Amino acid sequence: MKIRTRFISLMASMMVICVLGLSLIWEPRVTDVMSDAQIRSLETEVSILSDALVPFLLQNQFGAIFETLGSMQQEHETWVVLTLTDVDGRQLYPLSAPQVAEGPDTISAQKAIMFDGTELAVLSASVDISSDLDQIRRQVRDLTFLIAIFFLGALVVMGLALERWVVRKVALLATAAEQMAQGNYQGLLPSGGRDEIGILTNSFSTMRSTIKENEQALIVSRDEAHRAAEAKSRFLATMSHEIRTPLNGVIPIAELLLEDDLTAEQADLAGTIRESGKALKSIIDDILDITKLDEGKFVIRSEEFSVASLVNNVANMFQISAQNADLFLNANVSTDCRDYLIGDSDRLRQVLINLVGNAIKFTETGGITINVSCRNTDTDKQTLLFEVTDTGIGIAEQDQSQVFDRFTQVDNRSNRKYQGSGLGLSICNLLVGAMGGTLQIESQEGKGSKFYFSLTFKAPERRKNTQPIAAGEDRRKQPQDTKSASILVVDDSKTNLKIAQVILSSMKHKATAVESGTDALTTLQDQQFDLILMDVNMPGIDGLETTRRIRSGPESTANTPILGLSASAFKEDIESCLNAGMDGFLAKPVSKVELSKALAKHLS
Repeated sequence: MKIRTRFISLMASMMVICVLGLSLIWEPRVTDVMSDAQIRSLETEVSILSDALVPFLLQNQFGAIFETLGSMQQEHETWVVLTLTDVDGRQLYPLSAPQVAEGPDTISAQKAIMFDGTELAVLSASVDISSDLDQIRRQVRDLTFLIAIFFLGALVVMGLALERWVVRKVALLATAAEQMAQGNYQGLLPSGGRDEIGILTNSFSTMRSTIKENEQALIVSRDEAHRAAEAKSRFLATMSHEIRTPLNGVIPIAELLLEDDLTAEQADLAGTIRESGKALKSIIDDILDITKLDEGKFVIRSEEFSVASLVNNVANMFQISAQNADLFLNANVSTDCRDYLIGDSDRLRQVLINLVGNAIKFTETGGITINVSCRNTDTDKQTLLFEVTDTGIGIAEQDQSQVFDRFTQVDNRSNRKYQGSGLGLSICNLLVGAMGGTLQIESQEGKGSKFYFSLTFKAPERRKNTQPIAAGEDRRKQPQDTKSASILVVDDSKTNLKIAQVILSSMKHKATAVESGTDALTTLQDQQFDLILMDVNMPGIDGLETTRRIRSGPESTANTPILGLSASAFKEDIESCLNAGMDGFLAKPVSKVELSKALAKHLS
């Protein structure tokens, strides 16, 4: 309810209460008081008249009695009844029957006339006081009317004053507040003053200015944060590209060297080069994963996968490393668990790989056990407990709270025995959290550690084909050997072109190398190829624009499969390649195995 309405209602209620009070309470009370006063006055007059009649009664002067009482009745027109009776009940005055006194506004008084203790007669009088009471009632009604007029006038005057001094100003403040809530800080405010409304207006104006300044400061901070985040993303993308590009000349070359007949020492050196390159690539991937998680660009996918196949594949990846360290590596999946579930198998595999890799690194004797058990089985979902247990060096209780912090290692000495970036467990913790679980640790220093977490997966519909499918495996086809193909390689780096040609030659493919998008378009005018490997980041016409021009060109080349190559492996980079018309994407450095699978898929 608005203030104006409340005020009018209050004033009207007060007026009604006053009018009803005057009519129902005060008027009857005044009438009663007036009646009592008239009765007392009548009694006094009857008493005086009785005393005057005593001599006449003693001398039996009835004429004087008649004259006295008649003149009294004539003098008081309101005396409707005046009687005098003797002790025997005989009426002495008037001689005729007296008029009966009736009505609510009639009062009566009676007086016994005495002389020396002897009752001589009784004088009775009845008076009609209606005219006096009517006059009083009219005055009360006039007063009630005047009070009503007063309240109405006061209501109008105070209403106008309230409208001017309060309601309009409050309405302006309310409108300004609504506009401010919508981001408009220019709403009209009432003129200031020294009263409460003026103080409120000045306070509101100050508050509005402060909020506006704070909002502008927040906008500036937000824009700076966005620019910083964009700069960070650009920096990481650039660093990823700049570090991955030289790695493209390290890992593939090392893999090619290991395919040749080398001495044991040479093979060991080549293996060291390959593993060092992979370790550096792993650190880069970890940093990019952290960035994606921080920026909310990390997407958890849902696809059907085999739990047993995934766990066994992870164990197989580390069997040789475990054997070389004289450690056992066991993987157990409870038979109570469903084999096929729906979830992000790639991220689950990444977590297990990090945990098992850490376990091997920090275990000198004994071994590592991967255990998967079922916590509950519903018709549409299942909760699994994953545990990675080792017999390694363990972690002191006071250090366990910080093992999931970024870039943190329990042993921070520069000459520590176990090296690493300190990102693995932090990424595992973030990935498990993104999938709906919590990574936890139990450890005793010198006795080993256990990392464990629970995840709930959806259950797929009943499968017709019960043949196990390895996690991460392409369900449409298996990588297979392909016949010799003619492949165009487009890259502005001569090193990358040389490596690509060597790898493709080792796979019995014919490779043609060009160093720019313009050269690629020119070459395609004269030759046809079975597939194109297109570098994304090139000066001049980049790989995306080159792809678009190929797709809009002659039909003979428009449908040629194109695989994008880039050291920037963010999700948006992959989407940009696919949106430009590429058929697939490979992140640098490209291993021979990954390239073989991609060629088998797109050349078949």
